Amino acid sequence: MHLFCKNIIPNLVDLWMGHFKLFPNKGTGPYEIPSTIWVKIAQETTEVVKDIPSAFVSSIPDLIKGRKLWTADIWTFWFMYIAPIVLHNRFQDNKYYDRMCDLITIMDMTLQFEITNTELKDLCSHIIKWVETYKEFYYQYNVMHLPACLLVIHGGVVYW
Repeated sequence: MHLFCKNIIPNLVDLWMGHFKLFPNKGTGPYEIPSTIWVKIAQETTEVVKDIPSAFVSSIPDLIKGRKLWTADIWTFWFMYIAPIVLHNRFQDNKYYDRMCDLITIMDMTLQFEITNTELKDLCSHIIKWVETYKEFYYQYNVMHLPACLLVIHGGVVYW
């Protein structure tokens, strides 16, 4: 889970915020959500967490100001349960939202207590498709491609 929650998800959020540390030309992709919208997303996250019992999630630091305090548990909960709501209709193109939901499906599959060989093959196909889509969506906005070509993305495909 740390592969997803401490690497892939924060990197995706950085891409969507226009803060991806390795892209020399910030603010150039249609996958980016304006900072004013991110302020609203952070406020909505804070509001919704107030009503969720602490047995499910601890308090979540502010998404913008306190992100360095986010643990793998917080990233997991936010991405799987809150992000689908607060990011809905926030991208210029819904294909980015749809691929985010695909990653959530992959994460759901990996959290099963048991997995059949058929489900494992299906999971493998989902992961490969997601990585191929990641390359299609994010590489085109960087001439060298290397900054978006993260080991955490490709390492999973090599394994599968």
